[in-house]
Amino acid sequence: MANNRRLDELMWSNKYTPNAEETKFIEERLRYLAQKDNEYDKEIATLREGQALIQKEIFQKRALLAPIRRIPAEILSEIFIAAVPDDWSDMPLGIRRLNIVDVCCYWRALAYRTADLWKTIHLYSRDTMRRSADWETKALSEIKRAGESLHLDMNLIEDTYVQRAFLINHGLRSRKHPLAWNTAVWDAACARSRCWETASLKFLPTDVLSSPLKPPLPLPRLHTLALGLDNGMQPCVAHMGYFQDAPNVKDLRLDLHSPLNRSIVFPSCWALETLSIVFDSTHGFVLNVDTCVPAVLRCAPTLRSLRLSGSGWGLWYLSDDDSITFPFLQDLRLEEAAIHLCRLISAPKVQNVKLVGNARFDEGLRASGVDEHTAFARMVAQSGGCKSMRSLQLCKIAAADPFAVIQALRVLPSLQSLRLENAPYPDNGDQFEPPRDITAEIMTALTRSEPESMQFLPVLADLQLDFVDADELQYDDHLWAMISIMWSSRMTVKRWMHGAVPRWSLLKKVDTNLDEVLGYPFAPVESDEDTDEEFDTPDV
Repeated sequence: MANNRRLDELMWSNKYTPNAEETKFIEERLRYLAQKDNEYDKEIATLREGQALIQKEIFQKRALLAPIRRIPAEILSEIFIAAVPDDWSDMPLGIRRLNIVDVCCYWRALAYRTADLWKTIHLYSRDTMRRSADWETKALSEIKRAGESLHLDMNLIEDTYVQRAFLINHGLRSRKHPLAWNTAVWDAACARSRCWETASLKFLPTDVLSSPLKPPLPLPRLHTLALGLDNGMQPCVAHMGYFQDAPNVKDLRLDLHSPLNRSIVFPSCWALETLSIVFDSTHGFVLNVDTCVPAVLRCAPTLRSLRLSGSGWGLWYLSDDDSITFPFLQDLRLEEAAIHLCRLISAPKVQNVKLVGNARFDEGLRASGVDEHTAFARMVAQSGGCKSMRSLQLCKIAAADPFAVIQALRVLPSLQSLRLENAPYPDNGDQFEPPRDITAEIMTALTRSEPESMQFLPVLADLQLDFVDADELQYDDHLWAMISIMWSSRMTVKRWMHGAVPRWSLLKKVDTNLDEVLGYPFAPVESDEDTDEEFDTPDV
């Protein structure tokens, strides 16, 4: 110790230099101190390891006592599902981010095990530029996390149909929006085909569904299928063989933008309840709906809802000799050329019907006496008067006889909701005058002026009149006056007596778009009639 004190004193002296004996002593002392320092470091490291283990155990024990641990994992998963953003299920594959996984490792593991968070797969072409370098890895991981329920939505359309058609026809890709197709992701999704419940495959590369698989893709749980086909100006084939092993498909929606080179044939195991086929002639050519008529008629025994829309020269050439019964059909929507399919339909239980015409295109048919109202009237007659029909929409359809609408409505005693929409006048100087579903004659029939007027649509409760432009009102004062009188009579509560049972005018609402079309509020004339006037009315 004395030597140590001596050394301490010498450390502060710049004039002292150790001799040989002192140098040897200092070197030995340094080796001893270095050894002790290493020993202390080892002891400290051991203590720190022990401290870390203790701290980890403290954290674990506290976590076990945390209130969140008292919530079962199933309930916490439901909380996660309820806490995600409203648009979570619509976010694209591999791009969406779940913030709750950053809270703790327990939440992250539980969120990844919550299959309902990952059961939707959305793949859109517009999201291609947002993908990161590891997008494919993330996408494949998300597909693996999905449980026994999988909802697939792939839409690879470009900004416009025309742009996409140009790219396909010329073998090019858009630099701004390259095609989003990824074979690895598609194969991973197909590997889980047994979990598919809904699938929306819009505008996939033509070779993906161009030929049926052998064996076909197993789809035991698939119940809703939507397909979109667009091969540009080239014909395409609606191959349903890809879905031969999908016996539970009940809802089918086809969106076709290219002509079909053959008729559609559905798998024999299907028993469709909802069918929607829309032909959209985006590329400027006519898509004839007759390529799908045989398939639609074969679905008649099970269909409950049918929508068919397409251009072309219509189905006016169909024979009126035989009708096909749709025993369970409740909702029917036919547009443009497909309206003529009414002549083949017998639907005794139909409740809602919407017919949307193309008045300009069917002018030639009207001149020859073939019109949509005739087809609709034939369906009503074949269906026993459509006694279950509750709602009817007649939009821009052609009538060769202005009284055809009234005649068609007169046999619908159960109709509660009626919408009529007139076709627009041409804006190119054409002298063509479009047919009108809203006429002075039908306004007269709808006016409640005497007890006998209750015989026309006696339970009508909702009436909507839509005009595309104000031309016909500006140049048809008679129609204007009749609409005003009808409006006033409908909005005035009347009561008629039938024996001791009162009958009320049941119309609860009259809607038009006249304010929007005319640019100023539409004010019907005031009625001078007594609202408490009673009549003896015959049976309705």
